Amino acid sequence: MDKTVPELEFIPVDMDDLIEEVGDDLVAVVFEAFLEDMEGKLELLQAEATARNIEGIRKHAHRIKGCLISIRANKAAQKAKELEDSAQDGNLDEAIRLVPEFEREFLSAKSFVQNFILNNG
Repeated sequence: MDKTVPELEFIPVDMDDLIEEVGDDLVAVVFEAFLEDMEGKLELLQAEATARNIEGIRKHAHRIKGCLISIRANKAAQKAKELEDSAQDGNLDEAIRLVPEFEREFLSAKSFVQNFILNNG
């Protein structure tokens, strides 16, 4: 891999899998599309949690999960799945409890993507 990967203890994106899927030269394009797609999505999810709207939580967690899977942010995608599943099962309190955990993983993946683009522009 010729691209510069930010130095982290835990890399929140499976770069080997992503490169195998899209090719080394398209990683930055995929990451830019991810950032564009995710603009404001976390805030929408947080607003649905604040409003205690279980269907809104489920819907936004599902959409975000798909985008995380596309960049191979597996840990964040798993947290999104747990959040979506809790909402799907009607467990509002559990879904709301999971939002901060999901947010940490999402922001870790987003930060990684932003740093990768910055370093590989």
